[in-house]
Amino acid sequence: MKKRLFTLMSVMTLLFVTTNKMIVYANELTLDMEAFAIQCQANEIIASIDEDVLLIDALNDVVDDDVPESIREGVVGEAIFVPAEGVSEDDYVVTAHTTVQKVGEIMQRSGDSSNMYVAVVATEVKEDWNMNYDAGVRAWAFVYWIDNYGTNNELYSAKGTWDPGEATVSNRIVKYGVSDPTGLMWLEGPTVQTTTENIAEFVNPGVYYGYKLKCQALIDIANIGTLTASVTSHWLT
Repeated sequence: MKKRLFTLMSVMTLLFVTTNKMIVYANELTLDMEAFAIQCQANEIIASIDEDVLLIDALNDVVDDDVPESIREGVVGEAIFVPAEGVSEDDYVVTAHTTVQKVGEIMQRSGDSSNMYVAVVATEVKEDWNMNYDAGVRAWAFVYWIDNYGTNNELYSAKGTWDPGEATVSNRIVKYGVSDPTGLMWLEGPTVQTTTENIAEFVNPGVYYGYKLKCQALIDIANIGTLTASVTSHWLT
């Protein structure tokens, strides 16, 4: 009798453990499927965007009225220029222009939806005497994020684009991660990617979440210095 009782208890314990494992597995599978569904939606949204238009929109500070004012005002785009040794910063003009646009909506499994935005900064450095004539060296930084109202905002994709013009350039770098509220420091990351191309996009869902998400695109210009295009998402919705 004791042996049968022991066997029954063993079977019940095994069933309990197996059932729990199956529940955990089912929950993980559901989460994976939802993440995959979100990724498919986000990829489709990005694929539908004419990013050449975004480049021009950023240069012209285009305002998207579908983006809440609180988000537009929270986006920070800037140009950072570090002159090469022996070069005077006063001899160069550095400019930065931004646009932030709503690019789509992501449907959640719960039936709720989250907006997807992109913030782009267009930067340029050129010699002071040439300010109103030929284009200088340009760099754009993009940050795409899914807005989940707070610390769950997800950095979905980061991108750098460069137009060297006639200059000799090197060391194209894209950095992305989570910024502090001021946009000056990295709280998480950054991930650093290098490229030899003039366009580099890094889709990286599920890695960086936070209030303020950031992307930088850097380029070294021979005998002139380093230009960094830096853009952050908003601080609060």
